[in-house]
Amino acid sequence: MPPTDAQEQRESPQDASAALPFPDHKKFFKATAQSLIYLCLAAAASPIFRLTLTPAFGALPTTNNSQDNFMVAISFALGIFSSKGNGMFGDLISLLPLATAWMPAILSKLLPWTASAMGPEDGPRVISMVTVHFVVCLTATAIPEVMARGGIKTSMEKWAAPKMMFLAILTFMYLSVEKSMSDGFTKLLANFGFLTPVHLWLLLAVAYSIAFPSRIVLLAIPAVLHTQFSNPHFTHSAVDASLRPHNWTMLERQWSNTGYISVLDSFDNQYRVMRCDHSLLGGEWLLTSDRQQTEGWQVSEPIYAVFQMLEAVRLMELEPQIPDAEAHALVIGLGIGTAPKALVAHGIDTTVVELDPVVHKFATKYFALPANHTAVLQDAVSWVQNEVSAPEVKKYDYIIHDVFTGGTEPLALFNAQFLSNLRSLLTPNGIIAINYAGDLALPLTTTVLNTIAHVFSASQCKIYRDSPREKDALPDSASDSDFLNMVLFCRNAPGPITFRKPREADYLGSKSRRYYMLPKPEHEIPFPESDAGILNLGDEGKFAKEQGKSAVRHWRIMRKVVPAAVWDSW
Repeated sequence: MPPTDAQEQRESPQDASAALPFPDHKKFFKATAQSLIYLCLAAAASPIFRLTLTPAFGALPTTNNSQDNFMVAISFALGIFSSKGNGMFGDLISLLPLATAWMPAILSKLLPWTASAMGPEDGPRVISMVTVHFVVCLTATAIPEVMARGGIKTSMEKWAAPKMMFLAILTFMYLSVEKSMSDGFTKLLANFGFLTPVHLWLLLAVAYSIAFPSRIVLLAIPAVLHTQFSNPHFTHSAVDASLRPHNWTMLERQWSNTGYISVLDSFDNQYRVMRCDHSLLGGEWLLTSDRQQTEGWQVSEPIYAVFQMLEAVRLMELEPQIPDAEAHALVIGLGIGTAPKALVAHGIDTTVVELDPVVHKFATKYFALPANHTAVLQDAVSWVQNEVSAPEVKKYDYIIHDVFTGGTEPLALFNAQFLSNLRSLLTPNGIIAINYAGDLALPLTTTVLNTIAHVFSASQCKIYRDSPREKDALPDSASDSDFLNMVLFCRNAPGPITFRKPREADYLGSKSRRYYMLPKPEHEIPFPESDAGILNLGDEGKFAKEQGKSAVRHWRIMRKVVPAAVWDSW
């Protein structure tokens, strides 16, 4: 008997619903929400991973070699195409909370081995494959499983071309979320000084456990205990235990807006350093009783001569000369504060612009930076621009430009616009000293030197090395490689670059100033003859590859200056 109209009305909705690919909308939307949570948690793992690696490998080598877009897509593809959406990989979902909980312990063991065996290029790549890419791949496997529970099991089984579309969508979403989280976590560590990347790993594991609870997470208890008691990246006692065999100790450490900052002492050589990620911001030979009695020391001495060379701005022969009591000085970049301390000691009104508040705090606490200076704790580019644009522009007789972090110089502070703004802050009779560390064999160094010559005129500048060139001992470096610290002295008005003979008061009781402060004529180097052009605003990205090479070169130098355990234990 044919159905009645009433039967057709009752049965049609049921039949239509059965024809839909998502028969239960509530389950479908729940599964979609779970999948988005998985994606966001996986995206969070990437910046936390990079923050963990930067103290051991440096910011640029870590960023350049740990996780690019291609490898993210490959990891997602492996996960998606291994999943059939039929539940056979369902148990793998419960591994994600466990994996992230174990990350701090795994990384604390992997970092020293990969750094020594593979270096700053292959090391981050290998670690990323067995850690963060594992999380990405597992997430890509889990998402189809979760979506299958939402009612799209049939379509999952028949995927072919749709899988490629799904792969593209997931990769794009992941990279977008990861980019926004990267800045967020950096600011989080900077604003809450007690936090470390280890805390972030554990918080991520907790988030995974809450979102997708499983009893298997109990296997993370040994990892948590290791983190609490034995992880040098987390506890002060553990890092001291790892440094003690090398006769080093850590005084204090904190994450900040420029990276990982710490202060350490060497017992063997009796000196103290401040580090930022995988570079040294400066250091001092400690004033010990033995050095006072046997060598006649009166003050702590800097470990790097270049910082004392910068003080030679006071020794420039000018007409008329600038009395210290009437002089005003501007210092861009603080480090441990060697140059600004000297300026203040000579009675010069000194303003220091430093981006990182922790650097300023540690320089004051551990390197005796005096309080009688003006501290500007903000970005130098914006501050200088605001000063130049102010109705009344304060002028400075001396400007010291000394910026260095993470193995490379921030190029925004060396482009033509910034340097021109700095020149606008000089008095007509003013002097600027610029510290630049680079390889004379690289076009980037030539471009920066050309830019300085363009802004200040090469006839009004001179370049000095901080030491004679030594034969490059690195086996993988080009024979013409010449990585060095150099100081450029430029005057605002035309005239010769000559220095007066220092007086006893200029040395401030320092023995090393007697030898290093006055630039040596034999260390002068000419401006390069090159058509490399100048560094204009917006050109900084063109030199990303060269900066990466320079950062790797600097990484290898730093491993010879300070024991590897100091860098790896952080």
